[in-house]
Amino acid sequence: MRLRLLFWAALAVQFLVIPVSATAASNPNAIAVIIANSDYQNEIPPVEYAGNDGDAMKSFLIDVLGYRDGNIIELRDASQAQILAVFGNEKSHQGKLWSWIKPGRSDVFVYYSGHGAPGLNDKQGYLLPVDADPATVEINGYSLDLLYRNLAKLKARTVTIMLDACFSGASEAGLLIKAASPVFVRATASDVAEGITVLTAAQGDQIASWDREAKLGLFTNFALKGFYGEADGGDWGNGDGRVTLSEVRAYLDDEMSYAARRRFTRVQQASAVGNPQTVLVPRVPEKPRQVAAITAPEPVKKKVSVTDYSLYGRWRRSSDPQDLVLEPEIPISYGSPPASVKGEPVNWLLLSSFYGDIPILGRAAIGFIQRVEKYSDGLMHIQFSQPGQPTSGRRTTSEVAEGDVPVSYATAAYDADGNPELLNFSAVPFGLNMQEALDWYLSGSHDKMLAKAYEHINVVPMACALLGAEGGGYFPRPIADIKDYAGLKLRSSGMPGRVHSRLGSTVKSYLGDEMMLDLEEGRLDAVEFSTPYIDRAFEYGMKRFRTNYHYPAWHQPSYFSHIFVNRNSWDTLTSSQQEVIRFSCRENIVYWAEKDYQMARETIRELREEKINIKPFPRTVVESARQAWQTVLAEQSPKFKQIHTEVMRFKKGSYIFK
Repeated sequence: MRLRLLFWAALAVQFLVIPVSATAASNPNAIAVIIANSDYQNEIPPVEYAGNDGDAMKSFLIDVLGYRDGNIIELRDASQAQILAVFGNEKSHQGKLWSWIKPGRSDVFVYYSGHGAPGLNDKQGYLLPVDADPATVEINGYSLDLLYRNLAKLKARTVTIMLDACFSGASEAGLLIKAASPVFVRATASDVAEGITVLTAAQGDQIASWDREAKLGLFTNFALKGFYGEADGGDWGNGDGRVTLSEVRAYLDDEMSYAARRRFTRVQQASAVGNPQTVLVPRVPEKPRQVAAITAPEPVKKKVSVTDYSLYGRWRRSSDPQDLVLEPEIPISYGSPPASVKGEPVNWLLLSSFYGDIPILGRAAIGFIQRVEKYSDGLMHIQFSQPGQPTSGRRTTSEVAEGDVPVSYATAAYDADGNPELLNFSAVPFGLNMQEALDWYLSGSHDKMLAKAYEHINVVPMACALLGAEGGGYFPRPIADIKDYAGLKLRSSGMPGRVHSRLGSTVKSYLGDEMMLDLEEGRLDAVEFSTPYIDRAFEYGMKRFRTNYHYPAWHQPSYFSHIFVNRNSWDTLTSSQQEVIRFSCRENIVYWAEKDYQMARETIRELREEKINIKPFPRTVVESARQAWQTVLAEQSPKFKQIHTEVMRFKKGSYIFK
């Protein structure tokens, strides 16, 4: 993730590009099919930018992949008969595409922009011709399964399929099937033949969004950004001048999914089927120039003032006057990776409780994976797996303990239902601030205490990311007195939620889409959610709350995320492999602690410029919250109190002034 949040509203770029200093290698035998379905019949809403998608993809194929213009079959607003004529039907695959290719020599690229629809009976995905009826798509649509089977019969050298469509029965413009709920289907088949690569815009239960600024499908826009070279650099690629399937998938998981969440409060993840090492772009253009593009001017970067530092310093304070920490003091040295790594190759799946596009909170999981691969010299490979819902909070630890997956990324707080003492390691009112939490971790005490707390569970736990202070919350009116909490329908969670209940609020502790729906429909009055930059990422759902923002975050001055490794899997590792994991987490924590400070400070400055009323809680309110916390703390189990006492002993020992 870049050093600051990317503001997509400042990037209105169309990808009708012509390379300047790099000429695409000619691919005279390559054949492409571009279908752009925009204007539908049968009262089906249009796909506004499908035509632009088709134009942009054609330019890419010719200018970068070297396809000949005469070898591109273009269908605009295609009927079922036209699609059948190109790809064939159940009885024969020998359509127009079959007659154009040279077996074993032709690369085939199929691109579709338009509506997809689910079969109401077979629950399979279908491309929707413009003359089709979504209610009977099994009769008048074109099956994805048939598409994959017929393409596999062509004996082409390679086959690449890109689908900017969704298959839930819903669309950006509304439901396709009147008076019916969306139907969830798989957008890709699991039995796609070897050698075929498939990229689709969304999972089966999601909507493929439009990028109204770029006037392209969101998936097409970001896929092209990746193809033109962005996926080969940054945190996604190796910079070798080529773009592979794994690189563009990582890029889409990060950038496209984040844009969908930020702009539309919507989950959209691309799906990919095929060999991750498949080269999609063998040679990216060195200096592509944009034709007829609308490029917003670069914003003027303002200098950070003393006031900005002072504000964020006060934001981070845990309300103790002894706490004078401003920016976290990042240690110069925190160890080093093993000089050599020995052992059997490792191929693990990491199940995350956070989407990889969530700033720092989810992005740190991907950073950990990249560090493991780097410091093991490629001997250890971990694949990132997204959760079912954004910040779902599901207990991935139990799945690791049972051996369903070897490792997960979550937080100890998510295991607190049966073990409330685990909240001490993530979200504690009036707990450790960022600097204290970083010192606690680097001293070794955090992981030792965490391992003790999990000794009865078949996992090896360790901290792997650290976030700083959250916001104190968005409120409909400033909190001037403790009485202002009374009767508020407030989103909070864990121990902070219990304190807010003591202060008189009605607390709801959910996350993700359900929270956003209640925000939009007015079933919440106020929100205490996350750090300033994560709150900002959910700004569309919180838009009407962005009036009064309070600090300091007495309820959560810092927050650890953790990895949990199945103990049996851990024991199969050599000592050097185990040290790779520990060092990768250590470096991950230090790296993202610094990024947290930079991103949060920048977000707060931007909120101030937007005239958001950012105010500290009155001291009387903070003291009332502290008293309420002491009451909640007194109700906890002896085990909770024992851990909390040790943590607070560390906090007091780190005060600058006694």
